[in-house]
Amino acid sequence: MGSGFREPKIIKTGNFSPTFLSYTQISTYLTCPLKYKFSYILNIPTPPNHALSFGSCIHNTLRDFHIQLRFRPETTYDELIDIYTKNWQPLGFINEQHRMEYFENGRKLLEDYYRKNMPLKVKPLEIEKSFNIRINGIKFGGRIDRIDPLEDGGVEIIDYKTGGAKSQKDVDKDAQVAFYALGAIEALNLKPKKLTLYYVENGEKITTTRTEADLENKKKEIAETLEKIRSGDFDKYKGKGI
Repeated sequence: MGSGFREPKIIKTGNFSPTFLSYTQISTYLTCPLKYKFSYILNIPTPPNHALSFGSCIHNTLRDFHIQLRFRPETTYDELIDIYTKNWQPLGFINEQHRMEYFENGRKLLEDYYRKNMPLKVKPLEIEKSFNIRINGIKFGGRIDRIDPLEDGGVEIIDYKTGGAKSQKDVDKDAQVAFYALGAIEALNLKPKKLTLYYVENGEKITTTRTEADLENKKKEIAETLEKIRSGDFDKYKGKGI
């Protein structure tokens, strides 16, 4: 009579070759290769996180709001809050009070966003625009929150953030906006002249730029990271980020 115990399935991770990578996956690997292995190779689930739930809700709300503005420029603040309520994700919060505090915080930051941005001075060219590029034969993809046209024919890449604002120095080194700039150039045939992080919690916008040389260096860094993943180098925490 069997014990009912099953031998665990052995997953070999040496010489692993992903077919797709995102900025989040690259950043996870450079911060902690072992976490990358657990999350994206072994597919070990992680518990819900309230900060991620809140950030996702705000992103989805702003996406739906700007899509609606294309068809109804007169969309009101109350309608924005209706969109927010429909997108609310009550996952990962400690208790009901914790959830309500975050919900109210979100309502206030959206009220501030509406007050500062309406009526729109610039009609977005794209909202949540997806892109795919290839580096060393591997597909890399992402989704840009918003792309605004500029008068000189270029565009401004805008990435919404719900955490605390970075310094200008940190934004000038931010890897995510560089990754999005690569996508805008190579996949969307656009000319990103401004790369902006929009911190919706305090309404602060911090803008940076990247040269062609900067973007080529970023591609090399991504290619090097890919080779480490392919080689099966999944040592524990290294404390680096992209």
